[in-house]
Amino acid sequence: MSSGFTCATHANRCDILGVFYQQKVEYRSQVLPNHQQRLQFIPATKWFRSKFLYSNYMYTLAGHVAEVLGGRNWETLVQESLLTPLCMHNTGFVDQLDNRNDLASPYVLLNGILTEVDRQLLLSVHPAGPAGSIYSTPVDMSKWILFHLNRGIDPNGRSIVSEEWLNETYNVQMPQPFSRYRKIWHSGGIVTYTSHLWLFPEKNTGVFVTFNGPLSDESSFAMEAIIGRAADLLLGEEPWMNLTTACTFPSPWRQAKDPRHPCDEKVHKWNISRSHIDYIGVYGHLAFGNISVGTDKEKELTLRFGRFGEMNIWPVSETRFHGRYTGSLWFITGSQDNVDPIEIDFVASEAGDLEGLLFPVDFKSNKTLFERDLTLNSYRKWHNMNSKACDSRSKLGSVRTYLLILLYLIFTHFHTF
Repeated sequence: MSSGFTCATHANRCDILGVFYQQKVEYRSQVLPNHQQRLQFIPATKWFRSKFLYSNYMYTLAGHVAEVLGGRNWETLVQESLLTPLCMHNTGFVDQLDNRNDLASPYVLLNGILTEVDRQLLLSVHPAGPAGSIYSTPVDMSKWILFHLNRGIDPNGRSIVSEEWLNETYNVQMPQPFSRYRKIWHSGGIVTYTSHLWLFPEKNTGVFVTFNGPLSDESSFAMEAIIGRAADLLLGEEPWMNLTTACTFPSPWRQAKDPRHPCDEKVHKWNISRSHIDYIGVYGHLAFGNISVGTDKEKELTLRFGRFGEMNIWPVSETRFHGRYTGSLWFITGSQDNVDPIEIDFVASEAGDLEGLLFPVDFKSNKTLFERDLTLNSYRKWHNMNSKACDSRSKLGSVRTYLLILLYLIFTHFHTF
């Protein structure tokens, strides 16, 4: 990685679309005060407290709560309360950088060759910085690990956070199985950056591993091998992985799959009787915004979603389409081990009229319904009718409350997938 800098964020892959925020927003004050209103429109996938589900949108909301209680923006609170006292001088916020050339370049594999992707994708985190905007260095990350292992003590021996507060952030909220040693960990990633942080408080040790690519199965196996062996050595255990199996992992425990490479894309012909004009239009969701379906210069059907999501789509049937990303996000469907097209389903009424489309905002099988002709203006009208006057800068909170929220947020920033 160049210059020793890497991103230590925890956003998931869908956030690089910039789906929640449709255009670049200069000031978070334009978005976050109404953020909580839009959360209610995100469809539930599990019963409340039946399963742990990670949500970057809820971390954004928590960051806004800290801003309201602290009376300053989230970055200032983090800088003054944690980064400066811990002497983490090479840690900052990627969406506030004027020059991102000192960051490690994000890479993917294309036909076996490391290929750089667009660094501008890092700006997709704005204005949702609390969900994953922090970059750091290995030296600064060691300071962050020591801060936790030293129970909230800074490098000068001063307590900047009480041990009681730190322990509160470690408490299990939903039971999870654990091994012989209590491990406090988190993982996350954005674009092609992937990171893990493991802490073993009772053994007074921890390990941080971060990659800047290439978003392939092999890189995932490499990270597992490195952090697993490092943890065993730090804990004084006999490593279950030796120098030979580290290079063959996951073999011999399970068979590794052959790398999947993108093929030269064939020309997709319009093979259905329905006209492409029927599909053109705006499809909306009150939480996730608008999807626009149109045509390009070659009269091929295109789909646009968020600030970075652009793809060409073609029919498999009259209601099912496949799509491949173009532009900055080409690698999501066109790099090694990332070759599957995105599956989109159009929804038709009994009369045959197209009323919406189902789109996987998380790049996975769960699809969200976007209704035809429902736009963000629909949300604004709904919000104006249902808003109640309130003081968004209520002083009901305290410094103790917002600092505790910051700890929750920052702990999950620095150990990532």
